[in-house]
Amino acid sequence: MKILKSPIFNFLAITILVSVFNGCSLNKIAVNKTARLIDKGLPAFYREKNTKLAKQSLPANLKLMEVLLETSPQNTLLLRNLSQGYCGYSFMFEEDENIKSASRLYLKGMDFALRALEKNRLISDSKIDAARIKAEDVPEVFWYIFCKTSWINLNRDDPDAIAELPSIIPPAKKIEELNPSYYYNGIYSIFGAYHIIRPKLLGGNPQKSKEYFIKAIHEDGRQFLLNKFIYAKLYAIAMQDEELFDKLIEEILNAPESNIAETNLANETAKEKAADLKEKRNELF
Repeated sequence: MKILKSPIFNFLAITILVSVFNGCSLNKIAVNKTARLIDKGLPAFYREKNTKLAKQSLPANLKLMEVLLETSPQNTLLLRNLSQGYCGYSFMFEEDENIKSASRLYLKGMDFALRALEKNRLISDSKIDAARIKAEDVPEVFWYIFCKTSWINLNRDDPDAIAELPSIIPPAKKIEELNPSYYYNGIYSIFGAYHIIRPKLLGGNPQKSKEYFIKAIHEDGRQFLLNKFIYAKLYAIAMQDEELFDKLIEEILNAPESNIAETNLANETAKEKAADLKEKRNELF
């Protein structure tokens, strides 16, 4: 039976699929099967080019997964996709409208990733034990770090938030070792963000930031336009590098359609965000 007929999930069909089973154990089996269907169907969502449609539909997807999680609270697929979903929604759609709401969504994404990592026994003294991370753990670790870095970026005026930055590095280095190309070289964008967000006196390094962002936009990362957008928004503006800013923004706005269909939603979002930044250029420099 084909449950996912379009980028927007057929929630009624999924709900019926779960409800036909009776008993806790059968419900859990049904939920786990549904979680796998959702995981396989998510690429269809990321291929969506209509950002307004995606913004309207993603919250319903996320709430459905939370409902399913009540029956199977340790389902790694649900936890991972909830973490990615809340972080992605906050970054793409919420940051520019409501920083406080975006911060809360990042914390929520962190919590779902943390639950997955606790299940895999990767948490020690409330921190990720980087030495225990294996290749199969990379997705959950990545989304935890992505959410945390994004949350810190929105709360730079909070010393407690800045103090959390060093905790990102050990697991980030482990991802770089195990699977540096995961999510379109995303770990290099995180390293780049780390070194530009962190004050120089506390170990920040703008030169390293630039080197990491350059790594992020190589190979498949070049077709993932959000890498260039983060490079422009965090590094170019912080360093007041107008030439680099203009170059990156124009590359984003004029980029051809990616050969990787799963980047469609992110790339359309990057173009919209780049256009907004371009309009604010005189305020930024």
